Amino acid sequence: MHMPLVIRTSLYLAKVLDSWIGLDLASGRYLLFQGMIGEQIDRFTAQQATTADVESLHERGILEPDQGQQRLFAPSICSPADQLHQDTTIRPSLGLTMKAVWNQTSAKRQLARLTLCDALERLNLEMSEVRFAEADQCRDLVHAFNWSKRFVSHQDQCLVRGVAMCRMLAQRGGRTHLVIGVALPFIAHCWVQAGEIVLSDTIDRVRTYVPILAV
Repeated sequence: MHMPLVIRTSLYLAKVLDSWIGLDLASGRYLLFQGMIGEQIDRFTAQQATTADVESLHERGILEPDQGQQRLFAPSICSPADQLHQDTTIRPSLGLTMKAVWNQTSAKRQLARLTLCDALERLNLEMSEVRFAEADQCRDLVHAFNWSKRFVSHQDQCLVRGVAMCRMLAQRGGRTHLVIGVALPFIAHCWVQAGEIVLSDTIDRVRTYVPILAV
């Protein structure tokens, strides 16, 4: 008797338009599945795959035997409903702003030496013992990260900023979610959410992405 096959545990998939985008945590790479392969994934996720579909996806490493393995992270999260008001004219305390700068610098160094999977696992562990944060608990820290743009670049640093913000909030006793999303033409982005409230970005921007993974 053959063991049933499931989508590989380290592969996270998101349907974007008529294509599938994959985030392979084992390699830290994004993959694009279109055409025949995309159609095979369509049928597999709809539980309508043929034997040929399953064999093809298995040969390509998209499927693996189901041995009861658990995914490290959720494939998605609740859709954002609102954003925390980001008033860039509000000046937070210098101490909190410098702490936000330091944490972003630390996160950047960590992400440079760790694989994406290891970095996300560490973040998940740091947040595992704390309760989920309410948006109002995060307000002053969000202002500090906004103000920190004057000291550290935020250009193409969404992952660094997201990891640092989640870590600082966890140190305060509040758990949030780091969400990675994708879009076509291919682009990846990440942001921080507290429940349905976006903390690190605007709701209009994050709604242009399809979540592929949430820590």
